This record gives sequence, C-alpha cells and structure tokens, in this order.
Amino acid sequence: MATRDYYEVLGVPSNAPDDAIKKAYRKLARQYHPDRVQGAGKEAAEARFKEISAAYDTLGDPEKRKSYDQLRQFGPGFQPGAQQGPFGRSSRRTGSPFGGQGGMGGGFAAGGFEDILDAMFGGASARAPASEPVEVPVHVTLEEALSGTSREVSNPRTGKQLRVKIPAGVDTGSKVRAGDVLVEVTLKPHALFERTGDDLRLDLPVTFWEAIDGAEIEVPTLDGAIKMKIPARTQGGRTFRIKGKGMPHLRGEGRGDLFVKVQLHLPPDIDEQALALWRRLGTMAPYNPRAHMRRGG
Repeated sequence: MATRDYYEVLGVPSNAPDDAIKKAYRKLARQYHPDRVQGAGKEAAEARFKEISAAYDTLGDPEKRKSYDQLRQFGPGFQPGAQQGPFGRSSRRTGSPFGGQGGMGGGFAAGGFEDILDAMFGGASARAPASEPVEVPVHVTLEEALSGTSREVSNPRTGKQLRVKIPAGVDTGSKVRAGDVLVEVTLKPHALFERTGDDLRLDLPVTFWEAIDGAEIEVPTLDGAIKMKIPARTQGGRTFRIKGKGMPHLRGEGRGDLFVKVQLHLPPDIDEQALALWRRLGTMAPYNPRAHMRRGG
C-alpha cells in the first residue's frame, strides 16, 4: 500500500514554514481525533489521524524533513546501483527506492521510505566517534509523556535493537541514555492542549448563555473529563486554574496545573426570530464595552 506525500496529507506546500506545518497538523488532528468522532465514521477518522500523525512525525522534525525533501527530489531516472547515495552508504535495491517505476509515482512504496530514512539516520549516527553516545530521535505523544512509555530503537553501530524506557514528564529536548545510545525526545503537538513547562493550557468553548447565567461544564483533561463551574457573567478570555492536572514533574513529585481559557461562541445559525430577541435584549440592557477606549491619537 502506497504512502501519500506527507505535504499533501497536511495540505501544505513543500516550502511551508515550520509554524504553518504545526498549525496544519493541529487543525487536522482536532478534526480527526478519534475521541471527537463517533459512530460509523470513527474507524475512518482513526486511519486518517494515524496518517496525519505519521506526516507530522517527519515534517515536524527539521532533520527528518530535510531528508524527506531530499528523497522527494529523486526523479524517475534515479537508479541507486552501487554508488554512494545521500545516506552515507551504498544502496543495492533494484529499481527505484520508492517502488514501481521510480519517482513519487503517487506515493512511496510501503516500507521503502521508512527503510531509506532508517538507513540515512543510521549512517549519520554511525559515523560518530566510538567514545560518544549515538543520538537517536524519537517522537512521543502528550499522553505517553504523561504516564511514561518505551521505544524500541536500533543502535546504528551494532544494529542491535534496544528497548528504552522513557519516563513520565519528558518534554521536547529530554534525553534518555541506554548504553551508548542517547534517545532525544520530541513531543508531538496535541489536538487540544498546549504545554508550557509542566503546565497545560486549554481553550474551552462556552456559549453566550452559559457565560451570562453560569454553568457546570465538562472539561477534558489528560486523565479524563471533569466538571468545572463557570460563574455567572464570565467574560471571554477569563482563565481558570485546575491544580494538579498538568504534566508530571520529570524530577521530583507532583504535577503542573491545567489553565482553562474561556472562548465565547455564538450559535452558527441564528434565525430572524432569535435575532429580534437579541436586539430587544440589547435595548433593555444597553452596554458598550468599547466606551473606555480613546479614538485616534
């Protein structure tokens, strides 16, 4: 089964800046996150979410993206043969490394691109002096960083597979040593949460009436949904702090906090009858939030 071009998967051009790639990933991840899709479309959403995550796993890493871009430049006439490729070692595959007749051909052949990336990263790391650890990049989700996880990585010097335990609380830039392999962690962006240190931030959609009258609202956390009270007359942009619902401290006990920012949302469709009621309310309780603002100068 062919793998689609990763830029096409994220819907961005190949010269898109890093922040545009991250923004596109976050938008698509929110849309297709399995927790947000129910019913018959859930299985398709899960497959799409995995495809989106795989694309960002490569394009979101500067080194992997650079290597991916190099691979995309090979045209139909590319023949690996026995010469040195851009991966630092000979390639003796027959035909194109992308499968079929070479080139992109609508997608990489299953396993082909991943094998080439493995060869490239392995070749680059294997040239490090024997006295220095070999750095191997891994990407983890926020959920994995919450509870800790493990990864099976290959030591490029020996070809030996190692199971590396990644502790809870890791963040982008965290490094885990396993023998002479140094695993460098990159945290994937989350569809709902932004991480700042060990704290998490969440934008919470709230209706106009919930903000005016107050409400008890369900708030997602990495530990599952909880109830939070929104006081009456809550302004948009107000932030609430939920203690202990952030990320675990990598060193020491306890966890950071979750900061929930209220985002006021009006109904997308308002009929004429409803609009008439809104106008009547406006005349009954006139209020101009911009009255204090100076004009000009």
